[in-house]
Amino acid sequence: MTIHHSFDRPSRRYLGPCPIPASILDPVNESAAPANTLPFAPPEPSDNETVLVNEAFDNWELVPDFTGTVYQKADGLPVEHKELGPLPETLTPLKPTSPHDEWNEASNSWIKNKTAEKDALCSAALEALKQERNHHRQHGFSYQSHQVEATAIDQGNIVAVITGYTEGIRTENKPVYWKTGPNKYLPLNGKSDAVALGTAIDDFVQKLFRIEAQLAQEVAAMTTAELQAFDAKARFQETLNTAV
Repeated sequence: MTIHHSFDRPSRRYLGPCPIPASILDPVNESAAPANTLPFAPPEPSDNETVLVNEAFDNWELVPDFTGTVYQKADGLPVEHKELGPLPETLTPLKPTSPHDEWNEASNSWIKNKTAEKDALCSAALEALKQERNHHRQHGFSYQSHQVEATAIDQGNIVAVITGYTEGIRTENKPVYWKTGPNKYLPLNGKSDAVALGTAIDDFVQKLFRIEAQLAQEVAAMTTAELQAFDAKARFQETLNTAV
């Protein structure tokens, strides 16, 4: 048994060792090798190299192989590279370690933009505070044993009720039943009740905005490590529980 080494002729890629029974070789000089093989092994490829048979099909050659996922130096986004040979100068096989890495040509590596990282964390924290403010407006507050929502729609609706009393569309002796939940209603017995509820809703909304502004100032003064550990939900709830 003799070992030859085979290749795929269209792509010229090395396929691997190919055992050849001695009976099919020329008994005199053992030169009758099967097609698409060479009688000697290729050199060992290093990382990002592959073995091809040369264009004359009589020897092996090593060529750069960066096929697969590589990364754009401009933005770090992955792309699929399908061609053998050196990578274009705009691509690198090195994967960024964070969304804030920037390619440094001098060091041939990704370097984290710490300012961009902190700005992104700060923006995310501010957006989380906004979401918490909206969540608490939707969840509402306790008013006369009822849970009253405080969204912009609720504010608009209570203004409409007050306006109805003011313009005489509604009468004092006919209560308005303000819905506070499934089969739950808060009776508003006249304009004074409606005004009291409207004031309570507005006060709660202003309180939420004050808390958001206060915490936004805290966020602006935080370090990157503090921003990474910042829990907007817990901090907003904590401040809401203690705020006047």
